[in-house]
Amino acid sequence: MSLARPRAGLRLLHEAWQGFLEDEGPLRATGLAYVSLLALVPLTAVALGALAAFPVFERLAERVNAFVFRHFLPETGETVQRVVEALAANAGRLGLAGAVMLVATALLMMAAIDDTLNRIWRVRGRAGLWQRLAAWWTVLTLGPVLLGAAIGLASYAAARLPATVAGAEPQRLALELLALALEAGACALLYALVPRRPVPVRHALAGAAVAAVLLELARRGFGAYVASVETYRTLYGSLAALPLLLVWIQVSWMVVLFGAEVSRALALPRGAPPEGAPAARLAAAVHALGRLAAAQRTGEAPGAAALARGLTAAESAELEGALERLERAGLVRRVAGGGWVLARGLEHVSAAELVEALGLLPPVVAARGTAGRLGTLLAEGREALRARLDVPLARLYGGAPERPEGE
Repeated sequence: MSLARPRAGLRLLHEAWQGFLEDEGPLRATGLAYVSLLALVPLTAVALGALAAFPVFERLAERVNAFVFRHFLPETGETVQRVVEALAANAGRLGLAGAVMLVATALLMMAAIDDTLNRIWRVRGRAGLWQRLAAWWTVLTLGPVLLGAAIGLASYAAARLPATVAGAEPQRLALELLALALEAGACALLYALVPRRPVPVRHALAGAAVAAVLLELARRGFGAYVASVETYRTLYGSLAALPLLLVWIQVSWMVVLFGAEVSRALALPRGAPPEGAPAARLAAAVHALGRLAAAQRTGEAPGAAALARGLTAAESAELEGALERLERAGLVRRVAGGGWVLARGLEHVSAAELVEALGLLPPVVAARGTAGRLGTLLAEGREALRARLDVPLARLYGGAPERPEGE
């Protein structure tokens, strides 16, 4: 049996772990844990409200809550469920201002998740506020409905099992598998939809599968630890569930962020030499400028995600950096809402300006002796190359830059 695949898998996990540390994964997981704890009651209130909006799911609301707290919160689930449900019921008696604050708290958590995941995918800038709010609200309201549908289908399937098969053990196994599938599905949706950059479905699913398995292992290990250690219960009494809940939420977020790093690492070029990056950067910039020139004719301002369509994984990884370089050189500019437009028409931009903006011209070397003489040769070559590249970009596109897909 070949060892290439296991070694590639270990290399991928190592790269993901390095990215997790570079992106301050533990620190960001701590911040998300506190925000999640603050948003736990508002999220429960929003989820119950979303389920209540559909009469077919109204009777499932209690079952959904019980399922979530039992399967995703080790050992402390029932205690936390009683407290959160009581507080969520109180939230229903709040006035308009209180309800707005609850929704704002839930959206605050979504904003923190959005910022963290886009940092992992190296996406800079922000999408339009209304666009982000619409996406977050969709997740907050649609998630509970999909969860209710999944539990309803699982209950229906269990009820249809033959009498010889139905029993506590098969049903328990079915619910465990459902919990694992829901964990993977939720992570895959986060990885695929939240980053403002195209994430291949297979990459999102692979990262989600890793996260779901690690979450299950962490849940079992954490549950066994809590069951065997009485220190927290002795010290905190009835309040022991709170610190345990906070620690568990932080562990969960660390796993989720590591799964995101796995998804991103899958998009990185493997086995390619570092010098391949300038070529990918140039290809990404040329592609983006062509798409922006075509979009300018229709008055559109595509974002980075739209500009990345049609690029390879290596080129897509270089796109954000290329756009920033072009922006500093005054060739493109970012507009409200996070989209990009040309700062000048391509007939007024030379190939030399593009290459210089991307840092692809020979460097200017100020030195003495042999290094100085080499620097002189580089400077002469630089000027000769600039003169040779003094050609309008529009001519290189044949006067008709690339058209966006779908036109």
